[in-house]
Amino acid sequence: MRFLESFLRINCLKMGLSSSQLEKEIAGDQLLSGERYFGLVNFGNTCYCNSVIQALFFCKPFRDKVLQYNDRAKNPKKETLLTCLSDLFYSVVSQQRRVGQMRPKKFIQKLKRENGLFDNYLQQDAHEFLNYLLNKIADIIRAEQQPTGVDAEDPSDCEMTDVSESNRKHSGRNWIHEIFQGSLTNETRCLNCDNVRTKEENFLDLSVDVGENVDISYCLRCFSDTETMRSDNKYYCEFCRCKQEAQRRMRIKKPPLLLALHLKRFKYSENLNRFIKLSYRVAFPMELRLFNMSNDSSNDDRLYNLMAVVVHSGSGPNRGHYVTLVKSHGLWFLFDDELVEKIHRTNIEDFFGSSTETSKSSYTAYILFYLDAKVASNKMVTPNPTDLYRFCDLVMESVVEMSPPSYDLPWLPGFEECKTDYERIKKFMSMPFLRQFKISISDQSPAAKNDSIAKQKREHGNEAWRTNNLSLALRYYSEAIFFASSPEEKALGYGNRSCVLSRIGVHEAVLQDIDLAIKYNFPKDRRPRLFIRRSQSLISLKRFKEALTEFNNCLEYMKSENLTIPNSLNEMIQKGIKDCSTMKEDELLIDDSVIPYFVHEAKSLIMKHGNTQKIITKNCNNSNNGSNITDHNLHPSILRSLYIQDPPAVRLNYNDEFGWHIVATNNIQPGELLILDKPYSCRLHYSRLLLNCYRCSKRCINPIPCRSCTQVGFCSELCEQEAWNPVWTDINTSLPLELTTDLSLPCHRFECGLVDRLIIEDYAGWKRLRSKSLNDLTVPMKKLKSFIDKLSDDDVIGGPNISWLAFALLTKTAPNILNRLIKISLNKLTCQNDEKPISKEELSSFTGNRVVPQQSWDDYTTVDWLTTNSIKRKTSDLWQRTVVAVYLTFCLEAGGYPITKDVDDNSQSNCTLLPFNWASTCILHHLQCISSNGHSLSLPEYIFTENTTTVHNNNISDKQQKIPGIDLNKLTSNEISTCLYPVLSLINHSCDPNITNVTIDKFQCAIYSIRPIEQNEIIYGNYGLHYAIHSLNERQSSLQSQYHFRCICLACIEDWSPFITTTTTTDNSNMTNSSKDFQLKCLTCSGLINFGTLLDSDKKSSLRKVHYCQCSQPIQLKSLSKFQKLFYNDLYTKFDTIPLTFQKTSPKKMTNKFLNKFIVYTKQMLDTEHLYNILQRPCNALDWLQEMLKQLLDLQHTGWSYESKIIRSAF
Repeated sequence: MRFLESFLRINCLKMGLSSSQLEKEIAGDQLLSGERYFGLVNFGNTCYCNSVIQALFFCKPFRDKVLQYNDRAKNPKKETLLTCLSDLFYSVVSQQRRVGQMRPKKFIQKLKRENGLFDNYLQQDAHEFLNYLLNKIADIIRAEQQPTGVDAEDPSDCEMTDVSESNRKHSGRNWIHEIFQGSLTNETRCLNCDNVRTKEENFLDLSVDVGENVDISYCLRCFSDTETMRSDNKYYCEFCRCKQEAQRRMRIKKPPLLLALHLKRFKYSENLNRFIKLSYRVAFPMELRLFNMSNDSSNDDRLYNLMAVVVHSGSGPNRGHYVTLVKSHGLWFLFDDELVEKIHRTNIEDFFGSSTETSKSSYTAYILFYLDAKVASNKMVTPNPTDLYRFCDLVMESVVEMSPPSYDLPWLPGFEECKTDYERIKKFMSMPFLRQFKISISDQSPAAKNDSIAKQKREHGNEAWRTNNLSLALRYYSEAIFFASSPEEKALGYGNRSCVLSRIGVHEAVLQDIDLAIKYNFPKDRRPRLFIRRSQSLISLKRFKEALTEFNNCLEYMKSENLTIPNSLNEMIQKGIKDCSTMKEDELLIDDSVIPYFVHEAKSLIMKHGNTQKIITKNCNNSNNGSNITDHNLHPSILRSLYIQDPPAVRLNYNDEFGWHIVATNNIQPGELLILDKPYSCRLHYSRLLLNCYRCSKRCINPIPCRSCTQVGFCSELCEQEAWNPVWTDINTSLPLELTTDLSLPCHRFECGLVDRLIIEDYAGWKRLRSKSLNDLTVPMKKLKSFIDKLSDDDVIGGPNISWLAFALLTKTAPNILNRLIKISLNKLTCQNDEKPISKEELSSFTGNRVVPQQSWDDYTTVDWLTTNSIKRKTSDLWQRTVVAVYLTFCLEAGGYPITKDVDDNSQSNCTLLPFNWASTCILHHLQCISSNGHSLSLPEYIFTENTTTVHNNNISDKQQKIPGIDLNKLTSNEISTCLYPVLSLINHSCDPNITNVTIDKFQCAIYSIRPIEQNEIIYGNYGLHYAIHSLNERQSSLQSQYHFRCICLACIEDWSPFITTTTTTDNSNMTNSSKDFQLKCLTCSGLINFGTLLDSDKKSSLRKVHYCQCSQPIQLKSLSKFQKLFYNDLYTKFDTIPLTFQKTSPKKMTNKFLNKFIVYTKQMLDTEHLYNILQRPCNALDWLQEMLKQLLDLQHTGWSYESKIIRSAF
């Protein structure tokens, strides 16, 4: 029986079997948009091969190398196993569809010809095949390799004198070894003379013994356990010159990039005279820390992430079936030959094995593929929970110590009775250990500058350069720059990176890096090559006069420094001078469309508002006349955002049903700018710290590091400098608004060197506790584990982007401001009921009251009053956030923010220092507030694959290969940052939103309408759950879990779902295939016109309250006539022509003028005079137009990027 069918029956998992269903499941996931999920056809007994190939395909370093080999194969006529594999991989990634089947016939045929072991109809061992494949590929590459020395006299080819201090001979290593090879140290100690002999061995995978009911860490410990050699197995000691008893152990000296662990599940049975299978349960974690390293290892404990699992079903190595589990963008998929299914990560445990020694029907993990966590995440900064877990352990032990013996809850008794964040923190701070706990920033931390690491990174870059891996070279050189401490290392790093950037063809960045290399005193004897490279980049940029000057300056420099000019360099200079002298500035040498990298310049929008001293109206639902109850003078920052237009298009409103919300002041047409908001504070997602500028969010290919740490990068030295400028002065006063216009931008001064501690995925250490066995826990933690294990996954919380922003919100605010606001709030708590407080200004985190921020109040009140949903949260949720809030306050103290523990709430007198309790209260409030109100900003990104290996050639006479424009279907919008906005946070959710968020310059966010909005209609955004992507159950469940409300939008009431429409992209194929799925409305009465077949297309019409048109047939035909004119005679053709126009247009030519003609057309088709009042929603045509309008607005206003895969895969 095939695996999936039997697995579904045994485990009762709800899995479909069709590729179309999987395609629907992943349709709305932007992260998966560039991925392909293709099953492989089984040719009788080839599941062993299919399973290994799928595992290797989803191990990204291996896949990238195979695809690069496909691009640059020198002899395509010579077929090898590697060419067959690369052709197979290329066929998969180049498919238009995201899901399907592939026939690996050519690869299987070649495999059988190459090795007779696999040329039969018997089942083969997947591990033996993996070993053969890796070694065979290594042999193929070794045979093809030639000396890789680069012409040292050609600086346009990135000469070796810039890249390496010395020319090293080719070692025979290739990318198979770079990815899979590690080394072991075999240590043998003679028990007679204590002499130790070590021998180093290389490996491509590790085979470990399995035991009964163990985990993979136990197997690895057994692998490295000390073995005593005695009796007939004594060791011959060269020093004793005889056999002696000895102790031997194997330790890992150098861990591989990709760790392949083979579980030895087959042993030979003497009784049965054959191999039998050990189906023991062997648990394997999602994250594996490799601890058994040798003493001379240069690596600390290495953290790996599980990427793929080859699973065996059957009783022996030559019978049964193989399938594969793979992790792709955080989701898990099961590949069973040609069948592909998405599964939940909790189902992975079903493949640990069984409790009995042998089980023919068990599905057990056989080969595990673990990828180095830093490579798997591709992030410069990864969470560092060491101090957090030390803190959490102390918290759990204190809870048990301070609780009665019969109490088994993981929070302090009485915590659930606390009503405000202030009370929760006071309760938490009663634990005695908090007085002594501290966090310190060590010079040896991962964030510290280190020239040794910088040199090591640079050497890795040199190795990548030698193998023509430009992506990896760019990555390593950037990391070398980040770690460099001395000017010498910085200069070499910038010089080397300029070589790679020159080869890729990003010439503006080349000029910047060369300037920085010279600034840091690049070696004088090699400097002429930088000058020549700068001249060539200037030529590529058609700045011929400057290039000519540079060539001449290069000659003058070499003469003044008495440097010998090699003939080759002299010839290049003379040729360059001659060419520049004859060229004209406007001569078209290079096609403008030939660009490997482009970032659109996002410009700030100009506010048109005049007088912003408006009022808001608070209406009560039970008021018959809706009269004005209370007027407030709004805070200026809220007014500026709401009243971007003059007159304003929107206003703030309140009623009992929807609370605070924003409504339209008049009728609004599609494409109108409604709101422009600046964040109170914002932070990049930590996965973007090498991609975007920390300060202004601009995409940058050559980031400049922070002056003191290795964790954040900048697009320019100016942004780096501004990130260190305080947003408030040390003399307790906020900077006047007129002194700076960038108060909302990130300030790095209090988090430098701490970022890895601020991105927290496990708020109270409960995830870690759940993953540990009882034997590894202290007695107090054992007592709490039972309760924590019973919690659902959703109840054990964490959020790295939220924790970092919660910290940043407080550092943005001066301690004297917080002290003043908190004192007022605490005074209100102590006032008698008949007393009237002097000021209405207060903080809800201390009093529990939400008060609308008013004129003359501090900016901090505009985010403090936002809802936290504390009253709706579980006690476990609030306790976990309290734990991490206090921990973040210790980080705040370590970062230098003015905090004191030496005063209590009643004796505070020094307003320059913020009491520890008060700071923790604010952060706890932020953690809840961001969860309910935070916004993730997105930027469009277009990543294309090069058609040739020569990305760019500096030879100006060469004919360039044209790079296509943009395929709008592949223009993805990716989240870059988390921000908290005073106004955007007040926008309510709908699964069918009427607005879109557009990320403007420097974290600003603009709100545009995407369809007609009537006067007094509520402005609705979307919280990431859209009717066209998620089912009704998914939407309601997620909204209730995170935001604590049940959505009652029209899409939910009428149960609109992906089964009705799936158009969330501008894919024209969706439209041409569904052109009949429309329902028309009467232009006179707006009722639904019953046109027979048109109505039949709505499969869920019975669930909706439908108002049918009763008008005469001539009136109804007017609607039909208008629809035919607008749709079939106009829009239908645009489904093809608009996308084709963008595909043919260079990104540089997508100017406002170019975009405006499409924006005007799309807005027109969406307005009430055209299709919007004719078509009944939901409707594919209207959805397509809305998505098109969103993309066009993004292309016009955001800092979107266009880049080659070579560039993007570096980061």
